[in-house]
Amino acid sequence: MNHYVYLLRSADRFYVGLRSCRGLISTDTYRGSGHALKDARKAGLRFSKTVLCVLDSREEAALMEAELVGPAEVADRQCLNLQQGGIANSVGYRHTDKARASMSNTRKGRKMSAAHRQAMSDCRVGKKRDYLTSETRARMSANSKKLRHTDEAKAKIGKAALGNTHSLGHKHTQEFKDNVSRVHKGKKVSDETRRKMSVSSRGVPGSTAQRAANDANPRTHTEETKEKMSRSKTGVPWSALRRARFEARKNS
Repeated sequence: MNHYVYLLRSADRFYVGLRSCRGLISTDTYRGSGHALKDARKAGLRFSKTVLCVLDSREEAALMEAELVGPAEVADRQCLNLQQGGIANSVGYRHTDKARASMSNTRKGRKMSAAHRQAMSDCRVGKKRDYLTSETRARMSANSKKLRHTDEAKAKIGKAALGNTHSLGHKHTQEFKDNVSRVHKGKKVSDETRRKMSVSSRGVPGSTAQRAANDANPRTHTEETKEKMSRSKTGVPWSALRRARFEARKNS
C-alpha cells in the first residue's frame, strides 16, 4: 500500500486529505470525498491535485494531515475541510439519526446493472485485505463470534427471504466442489460441537436424530396412501440401483 497526503486547490478554495492506494500514486485518480468538497464541485469549481508528501504508513500520513489541518485551517473560510486532520478526529464518529435515515433513503430501491455488478466483482478478484493487521483481524473475529440475532431480527430475516429465488437452480462447478472438499478435509469437530449439531437437528427430516426416532416408532401408511403411491409409480422404469435393492430384499 502507498500512503500520501494531497492538496486540492481551486482559485479560492482548498482541501487537504490523506490517501492509501494499491497502485502508483502518480496514476491514482482519487479526488477526495468531503461533503463540502462535493458541494463545491457541484457549484462548478475545478480543483488541481498536488501530492504534498509520501509516507511509510497510514498512521504517519494521518499525523502529517493533523499538522496541516488544524483549528486555524478549519476556521478559514477558504478551507473545505470540515474537521481537523488525523485519525484521532475521526475514530468513534457516529452519524446522526437524520443522516442515517437520509443515507438509507438514497439507497432504497437502487438497482445496479449487470455491468456494474460485474465490474465490482472484477475489481475484487485476487485482492486480499492485507491492509488489516493481525490485531484487527482478531478483534473482528472476536466481535463476530459475540453476534447473536434476536428473535425479532430472525423473524425479519426469514420474512425478507421468503420467495427469494436468487440461487434457485444454481449448480456449482466441479472445481468449486473440489476446493470446498479440500478445505474441509482433515477438520475435526469437537464433542461439544457434535452435541450442538445433534440438538439442532432433532426433528429435522432426514437427520440422524429423526431417522433414529422413526426407527423407534415406525410409521405405517394407510391402505389408501399405499394405493396412491402404487398408482403414481406405475409405468415408471426402475433404475439399476433400485432394481438391485429390490432383488437384494427379495432374496434376503
